[in-house]
Amino acid sequence: MIRLIAIDLDDTLLGHDLSISPANMEAIQAARQLGVHVVIATARGWHTAKDFYQACGLDGYTVCGSGTKIFNSDGTCIKTWSIPLARAKELLTYATEQNVMVYTAVAYKNLLNLVYPGSEYKIRPVVDEVVPGLHEVLDVAPTQLFLKGEREVNTMLQAVSADCKDYRYQVLLYRDGIPEMMIVHPEASKATGLAWVCEKLGIKSEEVLALGDSANDIPMLRWAGVGVAMGWAPQDVQEAADHVTAPDDEDGCATTIRKYVLG
Repeated sequence: MIRLIAIDLDDTLLGHDLSISPANMEAIQAARQLGVHVVIATARGWHTAKDFYQACGLDGYTVCGSGTKIFNSDGTCIKTWSIPLARAKELLTYATEQNVMVYTAVAYKNLLNLVYPGSEYKIRPVVDEVVPGLHEVLDVAPTQLFLKGEREVNTMLQAVSADCKDYRYQVLLYRDGIPEMMIVHPEASKATGLAWVCEKLGIKSEEVLALGDSANDIPMLRWAGVGVAMGWAPQDVQEAADHVTAPDDEDGCATTIRKYVLG
Protein backbone atom coordinates (compact mmCIF):
# COMPACT_ATOMS: atom_id res chain seq x y z
CA MET A 1 0.00 0.00 0.00
CA ILE A 2 1.30 3.47 -0.92
CA ARG A 3 1.43 5.80 2.08
CA LEU A 4 3.58 8.59 0.61
CA ILE A 5 3.90 10.17 -2.84
CA ALA A 6 7.13 12.03 -3.66
CA ILE A 7 6.82 14.33 -6.67
CA ASP A 8 9.42 16.34 -8.56
CA LEU A 9 8.26 19.77 -9.73
CA ASP A 10 9.72 20.95 -13.03
CA ASP A 11 8.66 18.85 -16.03
CA THR A 12 6.95 16.37 -13.70
CA LEU A 13 4.18 17.99 -11.68
CA LEU A 14 4.55 21.30 -13.53
CA GLY A 15 3.82 21.85 -17.21
CA HIS A 16 5.86 23.98 -19.60
CA ASP A 17 4.03 27.06 -18.32
CA LEU A 18 4.94 26.15 -14.72
CA SER A 19 1.32 25.41 -13.84
CA ILE A 20 -0.24 22.37 -12.17
CA SER A 21 -2.87 20.87 -14.44
CA PRO A 22 -6.39 20.39 -13.04
CA ALA A 23 -6.03 16.61 -13.41
CA ASN A 24 -2.77 16.51 -11.47
CA MET A 25 -4.19 18.73 -8.74
CA GLU A 26 -7.35 16.64 -8.47
CA ALA A 27 -5.35 13.42 -8.14
CA ILE A 28 -3.12 14.91 -5.42
CA GLN A 29 -6.12 16.07 -3.42
CA ALA A 30 -7.86 12.71 -3.79
CA ALA A 31 -4.75 10.95 -2.48
CA ARG A 32 -4.50 13.34 0.45
CA GLN A 33 -8.13 12.67 1.35
CA LEU A 34 -7.17 9.01 1.67
CA GLY A 35 -4.49 9.99 4.20
CA VAL A 36 -1.55 9.63 1.81
CA HIS A 37 1.35 12.00 2.45
CA VAL A 38 2.43 14.12 -0.53
CA VAL A 39 6.01 15.40 -0.50
CA ILE A 40 7.54 17.72 -3.08
CA ALA A 41 11.11 16.68 -3.91
CA THR A 42 12.74 19.32 -6.06
CA ALA A 43 16.02 20.92 -7.10
CA ARG A 44 14.43 24.27 -6.27
CA GLY A 45 14.98 26.13 -3.04
CA TRP A 46 12.14 26.76 -0.62
CA HIS A 47 11.41 30.27 -1.89
CA THR A 48 10.70 29.07 -5.43
CA ALA A 49 8.95 25.86 -4.33
CA LYS A 50 6.64 27.17 -1.61
CA ASP A 51 3.99 28.61 -3.96
CA PHE A 52 3.40 25.14 -5.41
CA TYR A 53 3.48 23.60 -1.93
CA GLN A 54 0.82 26.04 -0.80
CA ALA A 55 -1.21 25.68 -3.99
CA CYS A 56 -1.49 21.95 -3.29
CA GLY A 57 -2.53 22.66 0.31
CA LEU A 58 0.34 20.56 1.66
CA ASP A 59 1.20 20.55 5.35
CA GLY A 60 4.24 18.28 5.69
CA TYR A 61 7.89 18.22 4.72
CA THR A 62 9.50 19.44 1.49
CA VAL A 63 12.77 18.08 0.08
CA CYS A 64 14.64 20.94 -1.61
CA GLY A 65 17.97 21.55 -3.31
CA SER A 66 18.03 18.05 -4.84
CA GLY A 67 17.97 16.56 -1.37
CA THR A 68 20.35 18.92 0.41
CA LYS A 69 17.68 20.58 2.58
CA ILE A 70 14.47 19.59 4.34
CA PHE A 71 11.83 22.21 5.20
CA ASN A 72 8.79 21.85 7.42
CA SER A 73 5.37 23.34 6.83
CA ASP A 74 6.23 26.86 8.00
CA GLY A 75 9.31 27.06 5.77
CA THR A 76 11.85 26.38 8.50
CA CYS A 77 14.92 24.50 7.33
CA ILE A 78 15.24 21.57 9.73
CA LYS A 79 17.91 19.39 8.10
CA THR A 80 20.85 20.05 5.77
CA TRP A 81 23.68 18.17 4.08
CA SER A 82 26.55 20.60 3.43
CA ILE A 83 29.83 20.72 1.53
CA PRO A 84 32.85 21.26 3.83
CA LEU A 85 33.57 24.98 3.95
CA ALA A 86 37.24 24.69 2.98
CA ARG A 87 36.41 22.61 -0.09
CA ALA A 88 33.61 24.97 -1.13
CA LYS A 89 35.95 27.96 -0.90
CA GLU A 90 38.55 26.13 -2.96
CA LEU A 91 36.04 25.51 -5.76
CA LEU A 92 34.68 29.05 -5.54
CA THR A 93 38.19 30.46 -5.83
CA TYR A 94 38.76 28.52 -9.04
CA ALA A 95 35.36 29.53 -10.44
CA THR A 96 35.96 33.20 -9.72
CA GLU A 97 39.42 33.10 -11.30
CA GLN A 98 37.85 31.54 -14.41
CA ASN A 99 34.97 34.04 -14.50
CA VAL A 100 32.38 31.34 -13.84
CA MET A 101 29.20 32.47 -12.09
CA VAL A 102 28.26 30.13 -9.22
CA TYR A 103 25.14 30.08 -7.06
CA THR A 104 26.15 29.12 -3.53
CA ALA A 105 23.20 27.87 -1.50
CA VAL A 106 23.49 29.01 2.12
CA ALA A 107 20.55 28.88 4.53
CA TYR A 108 17.68 30.61 2.72
CA LYS A 109 19.73 32.50 0.14
CA ASN A 110 21.80 32.03 -2.98
CA LEU A 111 25.08 33.88 -2.71
CA LEU A 112 26.58 34.63 -6.14
CA ASN A 113 30.29 35.16 -6.62
CA LEU A 114 29.71 37.40 -9.66
CA VAL A 115 27.24 38.39 -12.35
CA TYR A 116 28.46 38.77 -15.91
CA PRO A 117 28.43 42.31 -17.35
CA GLY A 118 25.27 42.63 -19.41
CA SER A 119 23.92 39.40 -17.98
CA GLU A 120 20.19 38.85 -18.43
CA TYR A 121 20.07 37.09 -15.07
CA LYS A 122 17.65 38.92 -12.80
CA ILE A 123 18.67 39.11 -9.16
CA ARG A 124 15.78 38.17 -6.88
CA PRO A 125 16.15 40.45 -3.83
CA VAL A 126 14.69 37.97 -1.33
CA VAL A 127 16.64 34.98 -2.61
CA ASP A 128 19.85 36.15 -4.30
CA GLU A 129 22.78 38.28 -3.20
CA VAL A 130 25.97 39.06 -5.13
CA VAL A 131 28.95 38.95 -2.78
CA PRO A 132 32.25 40.24 -4.23
CA GLY A 133 35.15 38.12 -3.00
CA LEU A 134 32.74 35.39 -1.92
CA HIS A 135 35.50 32.78 -2.03
CA GLU A 136 37.32 34.76 0.65
CA VAL A 137 34.47 35.87 2.92
CA LEU A 138 32.22 32.80 2.88
CA ASP A 139 32.04 31.56 6.48
CA VAL A 140 29.18 29.02 6.36
CA ALA A 141 29.35 25.59 4.76
CA PRO A 142 27.00 25.71 1.74
CA THR A 143 24.57 22.97 0.84
CA GLN A 144 25.17 23.31 -2.88
CA LEU A 145 27.26 24.96 -5.56
CA PHE A 146 25.31 25.38 -8.78
CA LEU A 147 26.31 26.68 -12.20
CA LYS A 148 24.79 26.70 -15.66
CA GLY A 149 26.11 27.03 -19.20
CA GLU A 150 28.25 24.96 -21.53
CA ARG A 151 31.42 26.99 -21.00
CA GLU A 152 30.83 27.16 -17.27
CA VAL A 153 30.28 23.44 -16.87
CA ASN A 154 33.23 22.51 -19.08
CA THR A 155 35.45 24.89 -17.12
CA MET A 156 34.42 23.49 -13.73
CA LEU A 157 34.90 19.94 -14.95
CA GLN A 158 38.61 20.75 -14.93
CA ALA A 159 38.48 21.46 -11.18
CA VAL A 160 36.19 18.78 -9.75
CA SER A 161 37.18 15.21 -9.02
CA ALA A 162 35.06 12.08 -9.07
CA ASP A 163 37.30 10.66 -6.33
CA CYS A 164 36.86 13.52 -3.86
CA LYS A 165 35.22 12.36 -0.64
CA ASP A 166 34.10 15.88 0.34
CA TYR A 167 31.49 16.26 -2.40
CA ARG A 168 29.92 14.72 -5.46
CA TYR A 169 29.01 16.49 -8.66
CA GLN A 170 26.45 15.87 -11.35
CA VAL A 171 25.92 17.41 -14.77
CA LEU A 172 22.25 17.73 -15.71
CA LEU A 173 20.54 18.56 -18.98
CA TYR A 174 16.96 19.76 -18.91
CA ARG A 175 14.58 20.52 -21.74
CA ASP A 176 16.21 23.86 -22.48
CA GLY A 177 19.32 21.94 -23.57
CA ILE A 178 21.69 24.05 -21.44
CA PRO A 179 23.97 21.94 -19.20
CA GLU A 180 23.92 22.54 -15.46
CA MET A 181 26.23 21.32 -12.72
CA MET A 182 25.41 20.80 -9.07
CA ILE A 183 28.05 20.09 -6.44
CA VAL A 184 26.69 18.71 -3.16
CA HIS A 185 27.56 16.69 -0.08
CA PRO A 186 28.56 13.15 -1.16
CA GLU A 187 25.54 11.61 0.60
CA ALA A 188 23.00 14.23 -0.48
CA SER A 189 20.32 13.18 -2.94
CA LYS A 190 16.57 13.20 -3.23
CA ALA A 191 16.69 9.61 -1.98
CA THR A 192 18.60 10.60 1.15
CA GLY A 193 16.21 13.47 1.86
CA LEU A 194 13.17 11.33 1.21
CA ALA A 195 14.51 8.53 3.44
CA TRP A 196 14.98 11.08 6.25
CA VAL A 197 11.39 12.27 5.85
CA CYS A 198 10.03 8.73 5.77
CA GLU A 199 11.90 7.80 8.92
CA LYS A 200 10.25 10.71 10.70
CA LEU A 201 6.84 9.60 9.47
CA GLY A 202 7.35 5.90 10.12
CA ILE A 203 7.00 5.00 6.43
CA LYS A 204 8.97 2.25 4.67
CA SER A 205 10.54 2.68 1.24
CA GLU A 206 8.21 0.05 -0.23
CA GLU A 207 5.28 2.27 0.78
CA VAL A 208 6.56 5.17 -1.34
CA LEU A 209 5.58 6.17 -4.87
CA ALA A 210 8.11 8.54 -6.49
CA LEU A 211 7.71 10.48 -9.74
CA GLY A 212 10.45 12.32 -11.63
CA ASP A 213 11.99 13.09 -15.00
CA SER A 214 15.63 14.05 -14.57
CA ALA A 215 19.00 12.63 -13.57
CA ASN A 216 18.74 14.02 -10.04
CA ASP A 217 15.54 11.97 -9.64
CA ILE A 218 17.29 8.65 -10.31
CA PRO A 219 18.29 7.91 -6.67
CA MET A 220 14.73 8.63 -5.53
CA LEU A 221 13.16 6.50 -8.26
CA ARG A 222 15.42 3.58 -7.32
CA TRP A 223 14.86 3.99 -3.57
CA ALA A 224 11.08 4.14 -3.66
CA GLY A 225 8.93 1.04 -3.69
CA VAL A 226 7.47 2.27 -6.97
CA GLY A 227 9.51 4.68 -9.11
CA VAL A 228 7.81 6.21 -12.13
CA ALA A 229 9.57 8.28 -14.79
CA MET A 230 7.83 10.74 -17.06
CA GLY A 231 7.57 9.58 -20.66
CA TRP A 232 9.88 12.36 -21.90
CA ALA A 233 12.63 11.57 -19.37
CA PRO A 234 16.10 10.67 -20.70
CA GLN A 235 16.84 6.99 -21.22
CA ASP A 236 18.93 6.58 -18.06
CA VAL A 237 16.09 8.00 -15.96
CA GLN A 238 13.57 5.68 -17.56
CA GLU A 239 15.84 2.70 -16.97
CA ALA A 240 16.09 3.59 -13.26
CA ALA A 241 12.30 3.57 -12.87
CA ASP A 242 9.93 0.66 -12.37
CA HIS A 243 7.47 2.17 -14.81
CA VAL A 244 7.36 4.97 -17.42
CA THR A 245 4.38 7.14 -18.34
CA ALA A 246 3.32 7.70 -21.94
CA PRO A 247 5.50 10.28 -23.76
CA ASP A 248 2.47 12.43 -24.57
CA ASP A 249 0.77 12.17 -21.15
CA GLU A 250 0.98 15.71 -19.79
CA ASP A 251 -1.08 14.58 -16.82
CA GLY A 252 1.37 11.78 -16.07
CA CYS A 253 1.26 12.44 -12.33
CA ALA A 254 -2.52 12.07 -12.28
CA THR A 255 -2.39 8.91 -14.39
CA THR A 256 0.19 7.41 -12.03
CA ILE A 257 -1.60 8.37 -8.83
CA ARG A 258 -4.85 6.94 -10.11
CA LYS A 259 -3.13 3.66 -10.97
CA TYR A 260 -1.08 3.12 -7.81
CA VAL A 261 -3.01 4.99 -5.14
CA LEU A 262 -6.62 5.63 -6.08
CA GLY A 263 -7.14 2.27 -7.76
